[in-house]
Amino acid sequence: MLTSTPQRLSDRHAVELALDLVDGNWPIAVMTALAAGPLTPRQLLADINQIDDHLGRPTRDAVLHRQVLAKTLKRMTDTGLVIRTEESRQNVMVRLALPGRSLLAAFRILAEWSQDREPKLAYRHAVEHVLKSISGLWPVAVMTALAGGPLHFEELLSSINEADDQFDRPTRDVPLHRFVLANTLKRMVDGGLLTRIQEPGPHPSVLYQLTPECRSLLAVLRPLAEAVQQLVTNGQLRVGDDLGDRAP
Repeated sequence: MLTSTPQRLSDRHAVELALDLVDGNWPIAVMTALAAGPLTPRQLLADINQIDDHLGRPTRDAVLHRQVLAKTLKRMTDTGLVIRTEESRQNVMVRLALPGRSLLAAFRILAEWSQDREPKLAYRHAVEHVLKSISGLWPVAVMTALAGGPLHFEELLSSINEADDQFDRPTRDVPLHRFVLANTLKRMVDGGLLTRIQEPGPHPSVLYQLTPECRSLLAVLRPLAEAVQQLVTNGQLRVGDDLGDRAP
């Protein structure tokens, strides 16, 4: 299990850390499959693929293969989300570690929020669906910066970078640049998370604000932030860890 001196995290950085930990196509699938108890890798592979087949693969077209599962489990073991015990080469078991269980409990609120909008989605697919909408390096930063009200482009850029400087950049090594912010804002407007407001006048300008849907999503991300902050305070997650290669 990861240990370190506790570090201070904002809600935004706590959520970003959680999203980094489950980045990739399969970590949420692994966590939900292990929720009921330990499984062998073979059982885990079968369980995930059977659920996808049964529900018509609502969040991805690909089948999970053994090599991909092995890489996913290695990364999740390295980051402390799962524990792998090997009594013999033929007897390997995988189970959720405490950080994995804590995050999974927080994700349940996200799942319920998503299922209110997409009732046909199973728990796991509901989590994957909502996380896909805020995937990437900067959407959560944009959402939290706009929580206090609409901002112009330059105000938004400054707010995000100043927050990173204040907290010593716990989840991003590089500052947010104008080009990247512009692309992020376009994606979030297209995805229904933001509204672009054209201000009239002799010098027209644009304001960005959260949509009601995005404001609702931001509220249900708070329990996830609180879960991560507690794990960091307890020394069970280390901020700034090399999270390893992203899982396929």
